[in-house]
Amino acid sequence: MTRAVYLFLIVLCPLICFGQENKPMYDISYFGRNLTHAGISLGVNYRFHKTNKIDTLHLKLHSRFLSKNKFTLYYHKNNHLGLLFSSEMAYQLVFKKGIYLELVVGLGYLRTFYDTKVFEVDNKGQVKHIPLAGANYFAPNYALGFGKYYWNRKSKITSWYLNLGAYYMYPFNTKFLINPYIQSGLTLNLKR
Repeated sequence: MTRAVYLFLIVLCPLICFGQENKPMYDISYFGRNLTHAGISLGVNYRFHKTNKIDTLHLKLHSRFLSKNKFTLYYHKNNHLGLLFSSEMAYQLVFKKGIYLELVVGLGYLRTFYDTKVFEVDNKGQVKHIPLAGANYFAPNYALGFGKYYWNRKSKITSWYLNLGAYYMYPFNTKFLINPYIQSGLTLNLKR
């Protein structure tokens, strides 16, 4: 029960605490854990209503905050299948031609399912199969990235992006495990 409450708070906290625009944007991306274990990530983004304009060194930047909620599925061959739920906050610096730099931090929950059959021996000495055996982890993450916005109002694709980041698996053995990842994808506005 506490896991369900924890997951609910992680996913909905940015949506409850801040005012966003009414139009959600959707992400679909390739997710490569440790750069090689392939996966897919789906997400929904809400941009904060206010955009701050910055005119430093005549670059004509503007900045924005986004809340991102993502579901990621990846496969580590002969080890496990991972399901990662994360709620993230992103800060973007957008340049005049739509190029942007991004910093992302977030909290997450990772559930892994072992890629093998798992058995246990009970007190009577009987061997039983454990279905859906795996582990649960607290998974905070961070990433740096860049991308490009497309200002065409008719296209459903609003931007592409590339993020390099890492997420932690805690507890792992006696401490934690850091997993680097690469993420490349598209942001879509399906209401256009």
